[in-house]
Amino acid sequence: MMKKYLCLLFSLIGHYVCTEHDYGTESTDRRSQNNQESGNNIIYPCSTSDLKCIREFFCAHARCKPTYGRVPDPFKVDRFDYTMATSNISYTLSNVELTGLNGKVTSFYINKKTDNLVIALEVKNVTMSSPVMTFIYNRKGKEPIQLSDDYFVTYGSTTFTVIIPNIKDLQLGKAYCYAYLDDSKPNVGLGDNFRNSCDPVVKRAYKDLLKKIPDAAKEALIVQAFNYVKIIIQNSICDFGLKITYPR
Repeated sequence: MMKKYLCLLFSLIGHYVCTEHDYGTESTDRRSQNNQESGNNIIYPCSTSDLKCIREFFCAHARCKPTYGRVPDPFKVDRFDYTMATSNISYTLSNVELTGLNGKVTSFYINKKTDNLVIALEVKNVTMSSPVMTFIYNRKGKEPIQLSDDYFVTYGSTTFTVIIPNIKDLQLGKAYCYAYLDDSKPNVGLGDNFRNSCDPVVKRAYKDLLKKIPDAAKEALIVQAFNYVKIIIQNSICDFGLKITYPR
């Protein structure tokens, strides 16, 4: 009986040691990242809710003009151009109106090791609408189909993360930006021009478009992340004089 207890005890100890070893193992890259993000390297110069402090920090470390208002709602853009990598569709939105860009700062810190400033901006229920959306439906070995209609999309919740290098001379134009969408299915609406067309080619294109447009809408927000960041930061924190750009 004693022998059985000892075997059981040693097996449990062995399992514990293996488990501890598995959880304690990190790749060299991961350890390096954790070291860079350790408490000694991270400084929080402002509370995320203190926009005045954040604005003053930008003014002290960047060549920008402080802005004290909110993002105009709606914010108007002449056009946005998109070429979707995940579909055969490219499109242009004209006379675009953006609403819901007045969100909140959810992260704001300096990483001394990497010499980066990190700021995250959360917005909810952002809507992009256009009275004239021109679709170009590209077909293999054939001329593309070009159609126009009105369009809107509403995103439930999005966080834009911005990494700006060189704390002593922050330049928004050199920032790395990306968008994280909490909403996997944005609300997308199209006008009646496509649906009511009598052209069989257009009907087929419309049916295919309905399948692809939710993913295209998500991709569009990611593609334009830097433009959204420029709009939000330059209208509510500090103006760097950067214009809307048109990625193709």
